[in-house]
Amino acid sequence: MAANKTSTLNLRIDPGIKDAVRIAAENEHRSIANFVEFLIRMNINILRALIEAGAIKRISIIGEGSFFRIEAATPTGVNTVNTLKGKLKTWTNLDAAVKWLHNLGIGNCELNISRWQPEQKGMKL
Repeated sequence: MAANKTSTLNLRIDPGIKDAVRIAAENEHRSIANFVEFLIRMNINILRALIEAGAIKRISIIGEGSFFRIEAATPTGVNTVNTLKGKLKTWTNLDAAVKWLHNLGIGNCELNISRWQPEQKGMKL
């Protein structure tokens, strides 16, 4: 007997979250199952779809070491933004991170610089 390439996962979630996922999946031309799989690895396309579906509750820019990263809070938890290849997406300056968010249509975000260490690398804000 051949091994299955996929396995089944049954979830009980809030109907509002399911609707947001369905809308986001439709916006990406994906099935709900395929979209949920991609939610595990947050990237710009997923983030944009979640924004359009109204599923993003909070955006945070986090300074850590010599770079900045972005986290998106959804009803199901906090996801760090990754590249399309699944690697952590980072910015070397705050201006670039803010412009990236602005281009996505995000006007408000939190800023956490408690772990940012600009002396690790010559950065300009």
